[in-house]
Amino acid sequence: MITGLVAEPVDADRPAAVDDGGPRFAAGMNVLLQLLTTAGRPMRARELAQALGREPTTSQLESIRQSLRGCVERGQALLVEPGMWAIAAPLLAGGRVGGDLRRLRSQADGDPARIRELLQEFPHIGPVGADIFCREVQGIWPEVRPAFDRRALKGAEMNRLPKEVTRLEALVAPKDLPRLAAALVRSTV
Repeated sequence: MITGLVAEPVDADRPAAVDDGGPRFAAGMNVLLQLLTTAGRPMRARELAQALGREPTTSQLESIRQSLRGCVERGQALLVEPGMWAIAAPLLAGGRVGGDLRRLRSQADGDPARIRELLQEFPHIGPVGADIFCREVQGIWPEVRPAFDRRALKGAEMNRLPKEVTRLEALVAPKDLPRLAAALVRSTV
């Protein structure tokens, strides 16, 4: 059993919530969201069942997964990889942008360095995560162009392409910059 994650005891004999849209389901989702928030990391349904003091039977795990899918549909949780659930960053992001990327973009006032700085206010997003975000979004956020991080530039060098960002940028149309950057990164693995 995982301890220290639940603020108040949970009735282990009570079955997990069923998604009938009623208050019991909402309460079950809130407990799961509280666990994910407190853990501060992605968790599996089995870990959540253990944290709730429940036997991780197939039906209990499926019930938890069903509740988590409801949380995902409501934008409260994320399925970060198969079987791994996490709290949605906008629920955790406080500070100046409150989890809203439009507000982040507006507050950065067109400054790519400021965009990277504000991105790092999100939990679990550091410099590398901010670089990845900018690399991917440069096709629709012109203010971050060109966004070729260290890994993309390494790929350019390995593929005997220009190592200078402005020369790389000139190779493709602006809308194709994310694809070029992603291809360069993939070539390094």
